[in-house]
Amino acid sequence: MTEPNNEQFLDACARAFVVFAELHPEYKQTESEARAMVAELTASGLSPADPTHLSAAWIRIRPRVPAAVTPEPEVAESTDPIEVEAHRLLSSGEVTVQSVRAMSSHELEMRIRNLAFCRALELLPKPAPEPIRTRGDVVIAEGRKNHANKNGIILDYDPVAAVEASRRAVAEGYANSGAAPASLPRGTSRSVVNLNQSMHVAKPQPSLQTCLSQEKKDHKWLEEQRTKSARAIRVRANRGKA
Repeated sequence: MTEPNNEQFLDACARAFVVFAELHPEYKQTESEARAMVAELTASGLSPADPTHLSAAWIRIRPRVPAAVTPEPEVAESTDPIEVEAHRLLSSGEVTVQSVRAMSSHELEMRIRNLAFCRALELLPKPAPEPIRTRGDVVIAEGRKNHANKNGIILDYDPVAAVEASRRAVAEGYANSGAAPASLPRGTSRSVVNLNQSMHVAKPQPSLQTCLSQEKKDHKWLEEQRTKSARAIRVRANRGKA
């Protein structure tokens, strides 16, 4: 075999071995297995450049019975009544972080006398601690709040809540326009009522067109506030990058 042909044969063998290794991950590539593979290929007249020949040789020489897998020992359930009751309190949702925080000091004092409750508190997953705010964080937050108030920017702007509040105000305006006058208190004279009515000029009720126009103005104001809030967020983000 010439030298170029020898290199081509070695490249073909390398490619075939890569395919064979992907098909048979149990092949450990030890020296003993490699010698057994060479002996089987030579005895059977198979080619190492063919991945199917490599698979056939490996199937013949690999161990017939795989190594026994040692089963993991089973963890025995605790028979301690305190431990069992503590797990029951947790699984039933009777003891949670929220329920413990909602307890009064007297109620918590009474409950911690129960050993199962104390054990449930030990097993209860603790929430992540809240970050401690430094004096610098407080000063920065107050500065941003003052800057937002001066420039008319709403930091905690909720467009859904704002639109709902606007619709509720318009609905209340419609309801109040047709509301019946309240009954007079007992013992109030008609002359006093007439005097009060004469002192106050009756305000004209808003028309439907006026209410719709006011609603459009409210939506326009909400859009302006949303634009200001987004601009403030971008300014703060770019300021942090700088």
